[in-house]
Amino acid sequence: MLKSATGLNANKLMMIASGSFEFAIIVLSGKTVAAACATTLGAVKAIPAGWHSVTPRLVVHNPKQLVDFLKAAFGGTGVYEANRPSQIKIGDSIVMVSGVMGLAPPAPAYLYLYIEDCDVVYERALAAGATSLEAPEDLHYGDRRATIRDPEGNVWQIGMHKEDLSPKEVERRLAKSRR
Repeated sequence: MLKSATGLNANKLMMIASGSFEFAIIVLSGKTVAAACATTLGAVKAIPAGWHSVTPRLVVHNPKQLVDFLKAAFGGTGVYEANRPSQIKIGDSIVMVSGVMGLAPPAPAYLYLYIEDCDVVYERALAAGATSLEAPEDLHYGDRRATIRDPEGNVWQIGMHKEDLSPKEVERRLAKSRR
């Protein structure tokens, strides 16, 4: 990454970041008058790039089977890791998948996944080994949603947002659906 700022009298400050180092070069009237280099090795972010504050970690009996399912059903990317949690990216989120170990017994999760086409992903999930809990349907709050159980017992609500609705309209539709 190269950043450059020009001041008065043709003075320049150039900042160059390369890997773990940052360089600063000060140029006055066409002559380099100062240069500095600093390491950024100690500047580790608390939340790694690409991750969110909350990241699901699915602990299951057969992590390879679940990784294969997430890739086939939801278009996940990543690889199965036998000796550490697999990191599978689905949309803009990462899901960690681990086998049973030590104090972490398998624990089914209940997850809501927003996707572009609920019906297509629902059918793909069934073909990949999921069990249908709810077929796709339009709901009173503006989402179209289906619910499946993956081969390891996790429940996934697969939704796509179709309409932005006011709270009043959501209440009206809910009351109408209860009649």
